[in-house]
Amino acid sequence: MSKKRPYRPAPQPAQTAAVTSPSAIQEAPVKEAAAEPAEELVIQFGENEVAASEISAKVKEDYRQSGNEDEVRQVKIYVKPEDNKAYYVINDVEGNVDLV
Repeated sequence: MSKKRPYRPAPQPAQTAAVTSPSAIQEAPVKEAAAEPAEELVIQFGENEVAASEISAKVKEDYRQSGNEDEVRQVKIYVKPEDNKAYYVINDVEGNVDLV
């Protein structure tokens, strides 16, 4: 019968620190962030279509033409195609514009 040896973990290799001179270190090339893809939201209703950016521009123009000169801080737009309207609230001022 063979004798059982006590368990001993295998010896770990000695770790040595690699020494490199500053001139030997190369910086990794900086990757440019991927550009966001172009995005356009278009609302179609009946025979009509209108881009969300056009609605936003109309809303802001209507706000200005209504005599409001305050800086636009907050904009909420509610589109209701069945009424052909976009209702908005800008800085607690309500209004509406025609979609087409």
